[in-house]
Amino acid sequence: ALSNTFNSCTGLTSATFPELYGITGAYALYVAFNGCTNLETLTFPALTGVGGGSACRNMAVGCTSLTSISYPSLTKVNGTLAFYTAFQNCTSLSNVSFPELVQIGSDTATGGNAQHFALAFDGCTNLTELRFPKLEKIYINGGTAGNNGTFANNGTIQKMYFPKLDTIDHSPAYTGTSSSVISARKLIFYNCSSLTEIHFAAANETAIKATAGWSTLWGRGAGNATVYFDL
Repeated sequence: ALSNTFNSCTGLTSATFPELYGITGAYALYVAFNGCTNLETLTFPALTGVGGGSACRNMAVGCTSLTSISYPSLTKVNGTLAFYTAFQNCTSLSNVSFPELVQIGSDTATGGNAQHFALAFDGCTNLTELRFPKLEKIYINGGTAGNNGTFANNGTIQKMYFPKLDTIDHSPAYTGTSSSVISARKLIFYNCSSLTEIHFAAANETAIKATAGWSTLWGRGAGNATVYFDL
């Protein structure tokens, strides 16, 4: 829909979509703002869902003036590459907010990998924390390569907070092998090499520890992260 629309528009400083409620389609916002080096604000105040393959893939790569991103109404992210490399090399980005996001991945999908936010913040040298205050479920539907992890290869993130998360599972409809699901689940934080802290709610400790791959914390970067159940 907007693929390549504003690609390399270096004069663009602000973009807002006040009444856009959903983004779907394989290349909906693919490289839409790629290389907009003077883009400072990007706003989707009414957006509630993102889905469909590469919906926001490479959306704002190299937007070096972009300082913050907010999705105040977004509740669900589907599409296995939904935010893959979306904000890669946005070197001024220091704040990302998903205050209403409840679910990542599809609970009805029967295949596909789990790269929803893989490399999304790669090279964002000023972004060190991610918070998902209402995220309850991460669904993974197969895939074994390292970059298939939900948050894989976000190498600058140091701390992540999940006060509501209690489900890390494959969709009930998934028809692949159990081993591929387990492999993908183990790679959620694969190669997040700076990750040192992951925080969950104390009330969800039993549920989190029951998920496959817990012993290696789902492929956390070099095994560096300490888990806290303190939220």
